Amino acid sequence: MSVNPHTHTHSVQRDTMRVRHKWVELVNNVMKKSPSNCMVYMLIARTGVFSFGSVVSGVVGVPVELALAFAVTRPLKKVRLPLDMLGAVGLAKVFPVLKRIEVSKLLNGGFGGAQPAMESVEKFWERYPNAKHYWDKSAVMVDSYGAAYFLARDLIGITVCLFTTFLLTHDPFALTDSLLYYTGVSQATAHTFSAIAGGAILSSLSAPFILYAMPSAVKRMCTYYDLDAELAKQQQRLEEKIEAGKKN
Repeated sequence: MSVNPHTHTHSVQRDTMRVRHKWVELVNNVMKKSPSNCMVYMLIARTGVFSFGSVVSGVVGVPVELALAFAVTRPLKKVRLPLDMLGAVGLAKVFPVLKRIEVSKLLNGGFGGAQPAMESVEKFWERYPNAKHYWDKSAVMVDSYGAAYFLARDLIGITVCLFTTFLLTHDPFALTDSLLYYTGVSQATAHTFSAIAGGAILSSLSAPFILYAMPSAVKRMCTYYDLDAELAKQQQRLEEKIEAGKKN
């Protein structure tokens, strides 16, 4: 019994799309229910990769030019903003699933995104309807290109930094050695900064994988300590004290 290759291909594509939609649904749900836990998770994950990458870069011995390239390209982040935005648009076209990640849920929930905090947000919108109107409009743009922007920004930053490192490594004028000589920076210190730059690059490269693992990782984190629930309890106790003070 022969299998039509076109039918098999369409079946695989449907299964892949189903898995992607399920993952996006999990990401959006966890950002809505546990925004604070998501922020803490991403901070811990990126910091962990950065620390590990710095140690590995120090052991392997990355070129000193990497530290100089990182220092030169870092102040250009604001100048590079239009390029980052174009990269986000292109990345969203290549990976349309990124446009379905509702990043605004993190901003809308804020710290303490559980029910009491969300009730406070709703009260704020009722008091300032114009702010709610403009927020809804900006949230559409944030959701459409927010995830793609953060990933594109890291990718473009890494590309610019590595390209600058390549130019400095093949520089016939030995600008790196001259700069180290005139600034009085030792080779050991320069290699330390290079290791830190290597850790920062690895941390940026890990961003897609950290995002992919977020639903399961945050769910496991909440079994040990739920920051959103704890913040919600504290906010509820504070509101109860305020109500009690008004009655007295």
